[in-house]
Amino acid sequence: MEELKYYYLLNLPVNHFIKDFEILPTLPPNKQFHVSSCDPKLYLHDEMYKKLSELGLLYSLVFSMNPGVNKGNIHIDLDATTLKPYWPSLNIVIDGQGVMRWFNPLTPGKILRNNSAGVFYKTWFANYGDPIDSWTTGKIALVRTDTPHQAWNFDNDIRRIVTIRWSNRKTWEETIDWFNRNFPDS
Repeated sequence: MEELKYYYLLNLPVNHFIKDFEILPTLPPNKQFHVSSCDPKLYLHDEMYKKLSELGLLYSLVFSMNPGVNKGNIHIDLDATTLKPYWPSLNIVIDGQGVMRWFNPLTPGKILRNNSAGVFYKTWFANYGDPIDSWTTGKIALVRTDTPHQAWNFDNDIRRIVTIRWSNRKTWEETIDWFNRNFPDS
């Protein structure tokens, strides 16, 4: 097992998971950054949807970002019902790459709601502290969303990723173990 704290690469091709790229939302015109929801049943291979559903009810968000975009904050994803930090998710890079970084902020964050996506998050607009890890290569990774993080797109291409989440809580270690057992080629 790789000794990475905040992301865990899966060595599988994107089309191992995705059957229909056309159904995934793209960046709307005149937007620098966009997040939208998309039902995983629409774009995942049927057998992949069934396998991942063992983790519980699945849902996903699609993040799109123009080149050079920095949203100006770091955040922790929060469960909308409990407002507790969210558990790990599966991120699949569809276009571009960009960088996802995790931080150790110097001050407490503020809880906000993104009305367009209907999600809650704890955010910091300053005092990020030092970066503690970053994901810059590889198209598929398990990522921690319970630690302050953010994505930036320093590439020349639009960055588009899909993040798949599930309803059954698993720790970071349990999530990695489940994926290693169920995707031994990764």
